[in-house]
Amino acid sequence: MTGLDLDGVKQILQRSYPEVAHASIRETTLEDGSTCYHFISRPGRKG
Repeated sequence: MTGLDLDGVKQILQRSYPEVAHASIRETTLEDGSTCYHFISRPGRKG
């Protein structure tokens, strides 16, 4: 997945994790200089 942008990764992940489709993305930089992306799901509507 190194050559993909965030939208491409999101499309691949939502096949197994449907909650990723509407998730917000948070980017953090780790102490060693690498970047970590967090997909945070948002609560949806019920009913």
